[in-house]
Amino acid sequence: MKHELTSGGIAAVLDLATDLPQLWIDTNKLEQALVSVVMNSIEAMPQGGRVMIRTLARQFDPVDTGTFGNAGSRLKLLPGSMVVVAQIEDSGPGIPEDKLDKVFDPFYTTKPPGNVAGLGLTVTKKIVELHGGSIEITNRPTGGVRVTFVFKS
Repeated sequence: MKHELTSGGIAAVLDLATDLPQLWIDTNKLEQALVSVVMNSIEAMPQGGRVMIRTLARQFDPVDTGTFGNAGSRLKLLPGSMVVVAQIEDSGPGIPEDKLDKVFDPFYTTKPPGNVAGLGLTVTKKIVELHGGSIEITNRPTGGVRVTFVFKS
C-alpha cells in the first residue's frame, strides 16, 4: 500500500510488537481485512494525514467489561484472557456518531455521493469473526478513527 499512502500524502507509522503469541489465522484473509481498513483511512484523508498501525498482546484485567466490539461483533473475554490486538488509527475527520452503528451494514457508506459503496467493512467484520476475533470502530478523542481488531490467543 506504499503507493496509495505516498501519493495521498499520508504518513504511515508502524508500532509492531515482535513478541506476539501465535494465532491460527489465514494470513491472506487477515491481510485483506487490514488493507480494507487502511484504504478507508486513505479515502477519508484526501488532503493527506497520518495512519498508525499498532500491534500488541495484552491481558484483560478484572476491570474490563468482559466483552469487546460493537455493532454485533462481540468477543466474550474472561478477566486474565490473553488477546492479540491490532489497531489502525487515522487523522481524518472521523465518522459522525449517529453513523457509527451502521458502518458494518452492506453497501452503507459515509462517502460523498457518486463514490462507490460496497462490502468493505461488512467483509472485514466477517473475516475477523471467522478467525474468532472481534472488531470495534470508534472515533478518537483527538479526531480521526480507531479500528481495533482483537483475537483470543
